[in-house]
Amino acid sequence: MKRLYYDTCAFAAPALMFALGCIGADHMLFGTDDPYIDADTTHVTRLPVGDGDKAAILGGNAARLLGIRR
Repeated sequence: MKRLYYDTCAFAAPALMFALGCIGADHMLFGTDDPYIDADTTHVTRLPVGDGDKAAILGGNAARLLGIRR
């Protein structure tokens, strides 16, 4: 599982928290099933995790994975 990255399109908090517990925030990427959740980030920002984990999920992990300096 640590060789893969997972998106957040399963936007129910219990599902996301389960994923975070299994793989960690460093392997999660912001994702949507646009237009269903319309690229809204609230399914991530409402999670009971630290701001650093949220920042990683909302773009930091993608930047790291793609070699983009921020």
